[in-house]
Amino acid sequence: MSILVILKPAGLLDHKIVGTLPEHSGAGTLFADVIKGDTACHIGAYGQPIILAIALAAALIGVCTAMHYGALRFASQFVTPSRHPGHCLAIAVAAIVLAHTSEALLYAAGFWVAVHELQIGDLVSSVSGNGRALIFMDYYYFSLVNFTTLGRGDLMPDGHLRFMTAMAAFHGFLLITASGTFVLQIMSGKKPFPS
Repeated sequence: MSILVILKPAGLLDHKIVGTLPEHSGAGTLFADVIKGDTACHIGAYGQPIILAIALAAALIGVCTAMHYGALRFASQFVTPSRHPGHCLAIAVAAIVLAHTSEALLYAAGFWVAVHELQIGDLVSSVSGNGRALIFMDYYYFSLVNFTTLGRGDLMPDGHLRFMTAMAAFHGFLLITASGTFVLQIMSGKKPFPS
């Protein structure tokens, strides 16, 4: 079976039939509307619907948010800023570092699945002449860099992985802000999550 590829220029209502591609061709770098049977959907550079990237990003956001809330809630049980402010700050920082590195690890696993299992994008090195295959630690590094919104640029996402990367950076920013608020409450002598 092949799929019909139709280009839809931005702002125009007419479609232009370009030709057909084998179903598992990956569609190269073509972005187009695809009609497969009676169903139409938008595909990207890797021939997969963006809905897979949206669903995976939503799942990662949900799991990481729950993890983060649980970590902060757990740490607040051992925090009494009015009695031991230094001890409380150490507990808070340890819990936050553990939470953020674990969440970045989950995002790395999500990126790995997106590239190697779902094939909805790719992660490529921008270092010229590198040529080595990326390992999981590269995905974890990429995830940490994006989750902290550092964005070094030595690894670049392609395809629908770009959407997931943007969502990871946005979500990381929100969780870092929540962590900062947690630490500020402790430093001001307030107990986060009062009973």
